[in-house]
Amino acid sequence: MAVKVPLPFWKNFWFWAAFAAVLAVLSTIYGRHLIRKRINRHLRHAQLIADERLRIARDLHDDLGTRLSHISLLGAYAEGNVADADARATFGQITTMSRELITALSETVWMLNPKNNQLEALVDFLCRLVSEPCRLSEIRCRIDAMSATPNVAISHEFRHNVSLAVKEIVNNALKHSFATEIKMSIQLENTQLKIAITDNGVGIARKPNKTSLGLVNITERMSSIWGKCMIDQHEKEGLKVTLEAPIS
Repeated sequence: MAVKVPLPFWKNFWFWAAFAAVLAVLSTIYGRHLIRKRINRHLRHAQLIADERLRIARDLHDDLGTRLSHISLLGAYAEGNVADADARATFGQITTMSRELITALSETVWMLNPKNNQLEALVDFLCRLVSEPCRLSEIRCRIDAMSATPNVAISHEFRHNVSLAVKEIVNNALKHSFATEIKMSIQLENTQLKIAITDNGVGIARKPNKTSLGLVNITERMSSIWGKCMIDQHEKEGLKVTLEAPIS
C-alpha cells in the first residue's frame, strides 16, 4: 500500500513566490505612499513660505513704501520753499536718499514676491535694473533681450542670485570703468540662460582675478545655482562679463 502525504501549502514553491510578489507590491505601495506624503509636506511648507514672502512684500510696499514717498514729497516741498542755502541742500539730500530707498525697497519687494518666479518677469526686471542706473548716470544703454517666452517657471533662488549678480556687475561698470556705453544681451539656449554685459570703459590693466574686480560674491552666487561667470578683456578697451546658468 502506497501512502502519499501532500506537503503543507506553506512549504510549496508557489506559495513563497506568491508571498514574495504580494510583499513586493505592498512594499511598493507603502513606499509610494511615504514619498507622496513627504512631497505633500514639502509642498505645503513651500506654499507657506511663498505666502509669507507675499505678505512681507505687500506689507513693505503698503507701509514703508508709502512712508518713504511721503518723506520724499516733504523733502522736495521743503527744498523748494526754504530760504537758507544749507537747509535747502540738506533737504535735497533727504529727497535723494528717500528716492534711493524707494528704489531699493521696490527691488526688495520684487525679490520677495513669489508671483515673479517666471523667466519673463526676470528678463523684464533685469532690463529695468540695467537701464535705470544708466539713465541716472547719463550713460548709453543698449539691451538685446530675447522675445517674450511662454510661462517658464524658475526658482526663487535662481532669480535672486541672477538679479543680484547682474546688479553687482553694472554697479562695478558704472563706478570703475569710466564707460560711456553699457550693453546687455539676454539669450536662452535650450535650458541655459546666458547674460552678457559689455562696457567700453578702461577695462583692466592685468589679468582679471576674482579679488581685483570684486567678483567673489558673483562667482559664489552663480556657483550656487550651478552656473558660472566668465570675464573677457577686449583688446582695445572695455570688458565683457558673461553669466551662464541652467534654469531647470
